[in-house]
Amino acid sequence: MSFSSATTAAVAAASSTVTKRPDPDRTRRVAHALTYFKEVWYFMACFIALVALGNWIGVAYVNYRERQSRGPSIDVRNRRGSFAYVRRFPLAVIDTLRALAFRWTIPLGKQYQINVMDVLASTAYISVIFTWSLINSTSLRGVKYDPRYWGNVAGNIAASQLPLIAALGMKNNIISFLTGISFDKLTYLHRMTARSVCALIWLHAGGRIKLGLHGDQSLSEPYMQSAIMAAVALTILSVVAIRPVRERHYEIFLVSHFVFVLMSLLGAYFHANAFELGRVIWPVFIFWGLDRVIRVLRVLVYNYGYFFPKRSEPFKARIDVVSPNLIRMRLYRPNFLHWRAGQCVYLTLPEVSKFPLEAHPFTISTIDVPRAQRDAEKADSQPLEKELVFLLRVRDGITGRLFNVADAPVTVFMDGPYGSPPVLKGTDSALLIAGGSGISFTLPLLLDLLHRAKTKKVLCKRVTFIWAVREVDDTNWMAGVLAPALKNIPDSLEVDIQIYVTNAIAELDELSSEESGNEEKRIGNDNVHQSLINLSGVTVQYIRPSIEHIVLTAVHDGSDALSVNVCGVTGLTRVVQRTLRAPRFMDVLRGGATVTLHVEAFGNC
Repeated sequence: MSFSSATTAAVAAASSTVTKRPDPDRTRRVAHALTYFKEVWYFMACFIALVALGNWIGVAYVNYRERQSRGPSIDVRNRRGSFAYVRRFPLAVIDTLRALAFRWTIPLGKQYQINVMDVLASTAYISVIFTWSLINSTSLRGVKYDPRYWGNVAGNIAASQLPLIAALGMKNNIISFLTGISFDKLTYLHRMTARSVCALIWLHAGGRIKLGLHGDQSLSEPYMQSAIMAAVALTILSVVAIRPVRERHYEIFLVSHFVFVLMSLLGAYFHANAFELGRVIWPVFIFWGLDRVIRVLRVLVYNYGYFFPKRSEPFKARIDVVSPNLIRMRLYRPNFLHWRAGQCVYLTLPEVSKFPLEAHPFTISTIDVPRAQRDAEKADSQPLEKELVFLLRVRDGITGRLFNVADAPVTVFMDGPYGSPPVLKGTDSALLIAGGSGISFTLPLLLDLLHRAKTKKVLCKRVTFIWAVREVDDTNWMAGVLAPALKNIPDSLEVDIQIYVTNAIAELDELSSEESGNEEKRIGNDNVHQSLINLSGVTVQYIRPSIEHIVLTAVHDGSDALSVNVCGVTGLTRVVQRTLRAPRFMDVLRGGATVTLHVEAFGNC
């Protein structure tokens, strides 16, 4: 063998040795890619557990206060001494945090705003997923932010977050059950996490592009094509799901949401499964399937009469025209249906809707009264004993079409109930504010308080009910609901019901000052039903309510715990939030009422 041949062989052997030498970065990169996405999930699980713990403590505290109501009444404002301050210190801290986190808002455009808590949650989530994606990405050779590190980690974290996104978007989900946060209020987090993960996916794609698309990672590979389909579909969906598009073209959004979600999930699964990580995505399909199974079972069980022709007629809804602006829909369902005051259901009306399967959310304005407490004669005469009533403002769309078919039976498929309305049994006083058809949310809360006050001793000592309505005719039905509810109210509960008719102001302004007083009296006598005026604790006024004054008065008069609940247009809810946003640490510490605020904006359900 010649010298040159020996040299060539030695070089080849050396090259082979170098090629086979393990890459120390690879072991480290793989460890990061397989560990960091789990650590992100540990963080998310701990956060959810912390919120759930707070919810359970709150429920326990409410039950404790309810048991306390059976004992003698104590005015906390009259308590003095250091012990009283120490006892109320946690309440003062919690009340201050509520005011700062949930009532201070940041405007996004003219019609939308988010509170500080939403901002903090969004910032924390984005910081967590991007920090875990980019941390420790300096290679052993000193290359900072090496895409071979953060590229794969970002992709794994993005894939692992898909089940969380799905869970936050489901009507039936474990997160709502644990935390007590209604599914409709979790939709913000659903959209926020989806858009954040979309950005993380493109970070993952950017790392791959920087390293080069060649060899077994070229675009000709099916699993790479699946990745492109998933990224593009999720990006388009993130654009289509912005608020203006959702509100103006909701039907288009629903169809596109289903199509693009399916494309992104299938593409992500096949791409991740190529790296044996499909296991982190398939839980999405389980969550989606369970949600649909539960909803289908509810529809079958609560609407079983439609599947037997001879029994279908009692299940149909009846539409009553209360006024040109308001309709009342009544339907009956089986005795085993239960709901909480303030919950909503989704109604599918195939004979009225443009699309037979589209479902619309409506709040139940009646309460779930136990069978033993219902009128025996009425129960015997009604095969379906649970009456559900819905108050709907007539607008374009589904409510306008229901107005056109009034007095005719309408086929209705019900799915629900849904929502996590406020629990008022642990409050000393309650303030219920509604504008227009927002009464469909506050009325059942009032009826539930009155019903429980009759059946057992409750902690609540004062309830103030405010309803601002445009037309006098919209109040005609109210007397028939309030008259039986206000009978036999115990003396321990003070009830103040104030109805404000705002459209009459324009008529009064046109009159001279001499005639205005007589005209106001005439309008009141002619248009407001006499039985409503004669009810104890009910007043009807032809002015716009001073919401700020009403709220501040309720806070000042509150003794220990005040629950403020508002439902109506955005302007109304914003006034209430602004009025209650100032921290009241020292006032609560001295015995002032702690305030909880529940805002049920139109369309929440």
